[in-house]
Amino acid sequence: MALSNVLEIPASGFNFENAARNAALEELFEGGKTPKPMKTGTTIAGVVFKDGVVLGADTRATASEVVADKMCAKIHYISPNIYCCGAGTAADTEKTTDFLSSNLAIFTLNSGRNPRLVMAANILQDMLYRYHGSIGANLILGGVDCTGNHLYKVGPWGSVDTMPYMAMGRNMPIETWWLKKINEKITLGGSAETRGSADQSVNPIQRIIIMQNLLFRAFSHFVVVSASHLYLLCSSILFS
Repeated sequence: MALSNVLEIPASGFNFENAARNAALEELFEGGKTPKPMKTGTTIAGVVFKDGVVLGADTRATASEVVADKMCAKIHYISPNIYCCGAGTAADTEKTTDFLSSNLAIFTLNSGRNPRLVMAANILQDMLYRYHGSIGANLILGGVDCTGNHLYKVGPWGSVDTMPYMAMGRNMPIETWWLKKINEKITLGGSAETRGSADQSVNPIQRIIIMQNLLFRAFSHFVVVSASHLYLLCSSILFS
């Protein structure tokens, strides 16, 4: 190919080459509305309900615009009563959760009891703040301890937040969807101020199924998911 063709100077003025194409594409959709783009980045989410905690995450590891791994486990085991969802740099989330799990395992061996969620959140907070954001780990810590069911959100700078429902990653609008459903009292658990009044006619197993389905529906609204992992921590099983 001649160098003059490669370095060809584009014509001056506006370019309307795609105008006819765009008009043809608009006619293919009802009312001329083009489909809304769906985000494909990592999404992790969790929700607390009356009988436990449900955590969810997609399973894709991406490298820029390429899906490098379609079955990447983003829900990490911490202890028998604690699991952690990780978004961000895959290596950072893996090593950070491994570090937390080993520390809590030493605590369990020394004390003979399961660790509390606030202890795990404090360890993550201290570690991530020490590196001032150099560790690209966005974490949702969920589990059940002697004080109840808890969710903690830990950012890469060591910020910590706790809520009855939360999401992290590139699909933050999922939280708005959660809030809408919680206001409609679909979560069936917790106090009236945060999660709606509980329906006493629904047994714990039914509430578990409802919460899992709610999480899958939330992911389907905002994420193009090839698969989803769900881990359930139920207080009635862990502390019977």
